[in-house]
Amino acid sequence: MNQGNEAVQRATRHTLVTVLEQTLRLAHPIIPFITEELWQKVSVVAGVRSEDSVDSLMVQSYPVYDPAKVNTQADITVNELKAMVDAIRNLRSGMLVPPSKKVPLAVSSRDGEARARAEKLTPYLQTLGRLEEVIFTDDLEIVRPVGSAAPVAVVDDFSLMLIIKVDVAAERERLSKEIARLENEIAKANNKLSNENFVKKAPAKVIEQERSRLANNEQLLASNKEQLAKLPQA
Repeated sequence: MNQGNEAVQRATRHTLVTVLEQTLRLAHPIIPFITEELWQKVSVVAGVRSEDSVDSLMVQSYPVYDPAKVNTQADITVNELKAMVDAIRNLRSGMLVPPSKKVPLAVSSRDGEARARAEKLTPYLQTLGRLEEVIFTDDLEIVRPVGSAAPVAVVDDFSLMLIIKVDVAAERERLSKEIARLENEIAKANNKLSNENFVKKAPAKVIEQERSRLANNEQLLASNKEQLAKLPQA
């Protein structure tokens, strides 16, 4: 709401208020009192009723699905944006970048149409990914800092890389410690799950949690080993 020109900001506010007003109608049969209270204020802003009107939400028409209003391309674009933001956040997390720190992102794609779509998403990527800037390039290695071991995330037609100088020795030490910790956790989980007494006596929910934790740690272990293997040799 704080980006773009005045017309864009006004359109964004209008969309948000309209969606909220319709959502209150949808929720009213389930949570009538709070939705009525909110609707009395939101409906005026949305232009549904005048401030001196005594209309109630309970007598408003219920939203009806209209397939003609479905924007398939918008769905594709939003899903693409979500996937890229998830990848950026995973890169930040994996490189221990503080949430408050803004860093540059390099984006590469051999598909001209995909690149054009991504360029339009730049303001949203910067805001949601906490990015200093987004640089589009034909080859990530061109913008990679010398000696950097920054990982690359692949999302559909895009390759993403945070432009950060990585201390290879420190990163190797960090990953080695994390791998050792995960291997220890995995060994403990396997010992538990292979113990017949534990499996017989523990509640099904506890066993399921243990198996889920084991699977998650195995995925993290594989990811950390992959990152370690990509580091330049000393």
